[in-house]
Amino acid sequence: MADNSSKYKIGTAVFARSIADEPLIILRVANGTYYCKLADNSDKTELVYFEGELMSLQEKKDLA
Repeated sequence: MADNSSKYKIGTAVFARSIADEPLIILRVANGTYYCKLADNSDKTELVYFEGELMSLQEKKDLA
Protein backbone atom coordinates (compact mmCIF):
# COMPACT_ATOMS: atom_id res chain seq x y z
CA MET A 1 0.00 0.00 0.00
CA ALA A 2 1.42 3.37 -0.99
CA ASP A 3 1.65 6.06 1.63
CA ASN A 4 0.40 9.31 0.04
CA SER A 5 2.09 11.42 2.71
CA SER A 6 5.55 10.02 1.99
CA LYS A 7 8.32 12.38 0.92
CA TYR A 8 9.56 10.11 -1.90
CA LYS A 9 7.27 8.43 -4.40
CA ILE A 10 7.43 4.95 -5.91
CA GLY A 11 9.85 4.84 -8.86
CA THR A 12 11.88 7.80 -7.59
CA ALA A 13 15.68 7.60 -7.62
CA VAL A 14 17.14 8.38 -4.20
CA PHE A 15 20.36 7.84 -2.28
CA ALA A 16 20.91 6.29 1.13
CA ARG A 17 22.93 8.58 3.36
CA SER A 18 25.08 5.57 4.33
CA ILE A 19 25.95 4.69 0.69
CA ALA A 20 25.56 8.02 -1.10
CA ASP A 21 27.39 6.85 -4.25
CA GLU A 22 24.84 4.14 -5.06
CA PRO A 23 21.47 5.28 -6.50
CA LEU A 24 18.37 3.42 -5.34
CA ILE A 25 14.89 3.11 -6.83
CA ILE A 26 11.91 3.10 -4.49
CA LEU A 27 9.76 0.01 -5.05
CA ARG A 28 7.10 0.58 -2.39
CA VAL A 29 6.34 2.58 0.71
CA ALA A 30 4.50 1.27 3.76
CA ASN A 31 4.07 2.94 7.14
CA GLY A 32 7.04 5.27 6.64
CA THR A 33 9.31 2.45 5.48
CA TYR A 34 10.84 2.58 2.01
CA TYR A 35 11.61 -0.62 0.14
CA CYS A 36 14.26 0.00 -2.50
CA LYS A 37 16.51 -1.76 -4.99
CA LEU A 38 19.84 -0.78 -6.47
CA ALA A 39 19.25 1.28 -9.62
CA ASP A 40 21.72 -0.80 -11.63
CA ASN A 41 19.98 -4.09 -10.69
CA SER A 42 23.32 -5.58 -9.64
CA ASP A 43 21.64 -7.07 -6.56
CA LYS A 44 18.06 -8.34 -6.41
CA THR A 45 17.86 -7.90 -2.64
CA GLU A 46 15.33 -5.35 -1.39
CA LEU A 47 16.87 -2.69 0.83
CA VAL A 48 14.78 -1.17 3.59
CA TYR A 49 15.16 2.41 4.83
CA PHE A 50 13.30 4.97 6.89
CA GLU A 51 12.65 8.36 5.29
CA GLY A 52 15.40 10.09 7.31
CA GLU A 53 17.99 7.67 5.93
CA LEU A 54 17.32 8.71 2.33
CA MET A 55 18.05 11.81 0.31
CA SER A 56 17.07 13.07 -3.12
CA LEU A 57 19.56 13.90 -5.87
CA GLN A 58 19.13 17.60 -5.04
CA GLU A 59 19.83 16.98 -1.35
CA LYS A 60 22.93 15.04 -2.35
CA LYS A 61 24.12 17.91 -4.56
CA ASP A 62 23.52 20.38 -1.73
CA LEU A 63 25.82 18.35 0.53
CA ALA A 64 28.65 18.42 -1.99
